[in-house]
Amino acid sequence: MTVSTSGPASAALRLPLALMVLGAVVGCDATRDGPNGASTLSVSALPPLGAEFGRVAGLEVGEDGAVYVLDALNTNVTAFAPDGTVLWTFGGRGQGPGEFEQPAALFTGPGDNLWIVDTRTGRLTEIDRSGVLRGSYRGAGPPLVEPVAIGFSPDGLIRAVGLDFSVSLEEPGAVLVEYEVSGETMSPVGHMPLPFVDWPQVYTYRGADVTFMMPVPFDGRPLFGVDRSGRAHYAETDASTIQRLSADGATALSFGRELESVPLGADGRAAELDRSEDVEELLRVAGPAAVEEMASLIPDDGPLLEGLFFDDQGNVWALRPQPRSGEASLRPVDIYDGGGDLVGTVDLPLVADPRPAVRNGMVAGVVRDELGVETVVRFRIVR
Repeated sequence: MTVSTSGPASAALRLPLALMVLGAVVGCDATRDGPNGASTLSVSALPPLGAEFGRVAGLEVGEDGAVYVLDALNTNVTAFAPDGTVLWTFGGRGQGPGEFEQPAALFTGPGDNLWIVDTRTGRLTEIDRSGVLRGSYRGAGPPLVEPVAIGFSPDGLIRAVGLDFSVSLEEPGAVLVEYEVSGETMSPVGHMPLPFVDWPQVYTYRGADVTFMMPVPFDGRPLFGVDRSGRAHYAETDASTIQRLSADGATALSFGRELESVPLGADGRAAELDRSEDVEELLRVAGPAAVEEMASLIPDDGPLLEGLFFDDQGNVWALRPQPRSGEASLRPVDIYDGGGDLVGTVDLPLVADPRPAVRNGMVAGVVRDELGVETVVRFRIVR
């Protein structure tokens, strides 16, 4: 494990065109669907972080405007001051305390400390906001869904959504698990099945000496999230309803706006097939006939939702797909209050994975250019 005060080197940033004219195009689509009307909401762009990342796996924002970035490729966390300068880096590759093999998520815990999830080692690492190691915890339990949905409950238990492959390899069960941290271990103390989860259809090719499985593109897949109060949420990409789950896994609140389905068309299907690494592998191992068979299973309409994330005011942010016309890099985000009422919609050029972070009036997220280069950008919420 290493801690240093020098971070990723500065690099020439290849930003999408939308970011270059962000002040002109990012704004608010005011809505009045809630009983109390919709608040005025817009965002203004802050300078992006002048650093190059391998693959961003998680983001957090501090109360002072600092931004913390988990880089899965470089296996470290980097802290940036509000002015974008590097404060410190933490981590390194390995399996010891403060080291990572496959870091997959970053979230805030008690005392405002940062927690890093390593899905390969099954370890959670706790550091403070100065980059000092506070704890390293191993535990038994089901593998976590990805993108990882994890957080702390009000009584200090870790709450996470996991997979139960004893049900089925192709359609595993989903469980909401609570863990207690003690010493250097975390132990499951609660286990709530989520029987209503709808997994995407899986295409399976079985050849003489190979079996290949892949999710059917655009088929509805589950979205999970745990907010800053430890409340778990569930949605599906092909529906507009969001469910807030109680501690026993039941639905405590259901909300969402009506959204109109958008036909994929031949161009949409072709574009997805062209850029999919799974399709490339299927073509290699099985040939074009198998690709055509899989493509026949793609639904007629595109997804309605792409991701869920949460702010520090108890609001749920539901990220929708890019419109198939107009400004290609911007995605509409619907914002719901704690009671499930829609309070506004704002356009942001952010990807759904990793989840954007919203805290203390700031949004931090990732934009990805046509070459896959990732840049962390920031916005100030204007009310």
